[in-house]
Amino acid sequence: MAQSPKKATGRKRQSKPDAGTTASADGSFPIVGIGASAGGIGALQKFFPEVPAGSGFAYVVIQHLDAEHESVLASIIQRCTSIATETAAEGIEIEPNKIYVTPPGVSVTVEKRRFHVAKMATMRARRTPIDDFFNSLAQEHGEDTAGVILSGTGSDGTIGLRAIKERGGLTLAQESAEYDGMMRSAVQSGLVDMVLPAEDMADKLVSYFSHSSRTDGERDRRKRDLADQLSRIAALLRMRTGHDFSGYKDNTILRRIQRRMQVLQIDDPTAFYERLRQEPQQVDLLFQDLLIGVTSFFRDPHAFDALERLVIPKLFEGRKPDDTIRVWVPGCATGEEAYSIAMLLKEHAPRGAASPNLQIFATDIDERALEVARAGRYPATIATDITPKRLKEFFSREDGTYRIASELREVCLFSLHNLLRDPPFSKLDVIACRNLLIYMGPELQEKIVPIFHYALRNNGYLFLGSSENVTRHARLFLTIDKPTRLFQKRGGVSAQRLPEFPLAAAARQAAPHTRNRTAAGSLQETAERLLLDRYAPVHVVINATGELVHSSGGTGKYLELAAGAPDHNVFSMARRGLRMDLRAALHKAVSTGQVAVQNKISIGTNGGRQTISLVVQPLPAESGADPLYMLVFRDIGGIKPDSEIEPVHTTDDVESANVSQLEKELRETRERLQITTEELESSNEELKSSNEELSSINEELQSSNEELETSKEELQSINEELQTVNAELNIRVDELSRANNDMANLLESTQIATVFLDRDLCVKSFTPTARDLFRLVESDVGRPLAHVRPRFSADGLQADMEQVLRRLGTIERQVEGTESGRRFIMRVMPYRTLDNVIAGVVVTFVDVTQMAQAEAKITALTHDLRYRIASLETLLDLVPVGIFIAEGGDGDIRANRHAVELLGRPATDDELVSMPAALPLTLEGVPLAASDQPMAKAMRTGKPCRLSKRGSRVRTATASTLSCRPARCSTNMARSAARSAPWPTYPRTRTPSAARKGCCMNCSIG
Repeated sequence: MAQSPKKATGRKRQSKPDAGTTASADGSFPIVGIGASAGGIGALQKFFPEVPAGSGFAYVVIQHLDAEHESVLASIIQRCTSIATETAAEGIEIEPNKIYVTPPGVSVTVEKRRFHVAKMATMRARRTPIDDFFNSLAQEHGEDTAGVILSGTGSDGTIGLRAIKERGGLTLAQESAEYDGMMRSAVQSGLVDMVLPAEDMADKLVSYFSHSSRTDGERDRRKRDLADQLSRIAALLRMRTGHDFSGYKDNTILRRIQRRMQVLQIDDPTAFYERLRQEPQQVDLLFQDLLIGVTSFFRDPHAFDALERLVIPKLFEGRKPDDTIRVWVPGCATGEEAYSIAMLLKEHAPRGAASPNLQIFATDIDERALEVARAGRYPATIATDITPKRLKEFFSREDGTYRIASELREVCLFSLHNLLRDPPFSKLDVIACRNLLIYMGPELQEKIVPIFHYALRNNGYLFLGSSENVTRHARLFLTIDKPTRLFQKRGGVSAQRLPEFPLAAAARQAAPHTRNRTAAGSLQETAERLLLDRYAPVHVVINATGELVHSSGGTGKYLELAAGAPDHNVFSMARRGLRMDLRAALHKAVSTGQVAVQNKISIGTNGGRQTISLVVQPLPAESGADPLYMLVFRDIGGIKPDSEIEPVHTTDDVESANVSQLEKELRETRERLQITTEELESSNEELKSSNEELSSINEELQSSNEELETSKEELQSINEELQTVNAELNIRVDELSRANNDMANLLESTQIATVFLDRDLCVKSFTPTARDLFRLVESDVGRPLAHVRPRFSADGLQADMEQVLRRLGTIERQVEGTESGRRFIMRVMPYRTLDNVIAGVVVTFVDVTQMAQAEAKITALTHDLRYRIASLETLLDLVPVGIFIAEGGDGDIRANRHAVELLGRPATDDELVSMPAALPLTLEGVPLAASDQPMAKAMRTGKPCRLSKRGSRVRTATASTLSCRPARCSTNMARSAARSAPWPTYPRTRTPSAARKGCCMNCSIG
């Protein structure tokens, strides 16, 4: 069977020999944690085909899965790799060359190389399965771990990567991930070693752990070789970054450097040093590795509980509203600890105007970490470390992250500060320096604790990490709570001397194995070494401030330890008579950079006096390093005991000796005074310059403060305007929603099918009844109407719509449905906006089926009525009775043929003849008036009229009897037909139910 290209690639990689196997002799092997979320399955299908079958690694896939559905991820992965894949379960032991997939709905961790399964948190915001596994993996296996972040949204995995990198593991992230939320969160934290495509990660993992898989002997040898380069690497770091790591613990520095060498796949420490020297960006990356800080909100909860219970309430006792509570957090990293203390202070501060001011100084040497702290934006996974109440009160959700409230950000001031180089803050109430001193050597710790004592106000508090202590300075601090490392400054106790800056660690001593090396040297080297040991003058090496850096043997004649605490300053150690000349010579060498010599210096030593000469020689220094000076002491003559000084007996000799001695002392005093004056003037100039700079900075800060106040007022004004606009928009939205509802109900109630089209004649929207005319569905929005099949004959519809767009007129025509037989009036008109802009076409369909049926019925009735009227007129013309018909009140009547003959007029071929209403009638020979004639009376009264008198009749020329009767329509059908017929309608003169339509008069011959 043919394989897919992806599988074929995977098989090819897996057929390699097991050269990459990295299991050590003690059975340990690398474990690779792979975190993924949305889009992660595709990334996993790219990753595992490239993994060799015999790599010797265990792979654990943590994928965000729905707890309500069974996962088939294990079978999906198994299809693209030959490595055995199974689902992790409680108690299963992790084995190499296997892939484990965590089940949905649970949190999986590692304990003693076995899986431990726990129930997932109820709140989605607190579900961080990737962080949970990475944290446990880092704690259990340290350097034998790797964390991989693939495609996914959110920030799960970022905190876990921090733990892995802190323990020396490898961290990778996917390049060009389909969903890059998790990747970006990890990269922005500075915790990712490399960003690679998913298919390239397997090679990097194999090469990385193949460099780390060495025997104990090889590791020791490499460690010794690296120790030889340690001072040179520290010098590069100091020149590049300005920070000195020479006082940090060797193991800490070596471990971080070894890890960086593994990432770069460099075995030789010398080659690594050359790489650093040639590529300064590699020094920056090493610096970032050295600055990894493992921190979180309320880390060590029991310690913060003790701080909240024993310290925080006491800070507010007796404080006035204008007082300030000052806290310093050195080594704050990304600010979680500083914000944690700020939350505690806010929770316990008095409400209202009685609350004192709060100020937290959070410092670090990592500018990138400080930028994160200033922004106050943290991944959503911090919800596991903070109570819901604090999360609601002090945070806000922004784009899937949590943002510190502005009131806390205003309390915390984050600044760049080097604890070893920069002066401390002063008058502090609390110093929280947790898990920073453990990375420093004992000498630096001894110097830093007095600095904290100096910076605290009386009865101030010191909060240290669980592995740190002040036992060597018990006289300075009182223990408040030993398990949580809470201490209080003792009142009335001060350090023996003020701290000096910068703090200088002693010169890094060579490693023991280096001192024990025995290398055969040349005869010249042996002779020179013997000459230096036996005949070289006594010397010491100091810095510009007089701190002792190096000393040769035999310095006790010139220097001695002062009483009290050990002090390594040569001015404190100088013997009687040497201090002033030593200070003057060092000042001259520092200010001029030249060799300074002081001759004939008499010092008291060993019960006598010794005359010496002092030479101060500047030493060449590396670029960026602090200058050093060598003090060389040379004896002039031997030691003269006090008892051998010859007494002076004569007065002249005494006076001469006294004058000479006074002149000599005066010259020396003048020289010293001149030197002191120069030093004082130099100091005054420096102080003046510093004062001017401080004044300038103060003015700039005041100006910035005013600008910030103005900006704040402007922002408040803008905020108010935005609130107003927002309220208006809410009203508009309500009105629009109401109008939309009204329009929807109107269109629904009218049952008029309407289709709205844009200028391209594509469907924008349509009413539900439009589905009776077109086969429309919701997904047809955006499609051309011509692509939708109609339910009627629409041959000219496209042309009509295009014509309407061109001429902006209205086209109306009648159409008939092909399926239902219903008839519609189709109206095509332009779609006009409120700005009178033509934005498309509107097509409406009005159902006129019932009207068409009524029109057809009326037409049939009309034809029938016309036929009956024609028959009636023929009948009237044939009957031998004269008939006059009056219609309306226009003064004319119509008569049949016989009536015309009665009036003595000639007959015509017309069936009914029109004539004036006033007939030539007489009564007893008297002509009747128009109003008295029977036609007029019948029209007026609506009753039959028969005109005659007793013994007399109304007569015409040939008729002797006249009778008139109102004529009515017999049926509603006839009445309806009459309304639509072309014949004259009869006016209504009586009641609506029995309308009188006219009058008919019959005339007969009497």
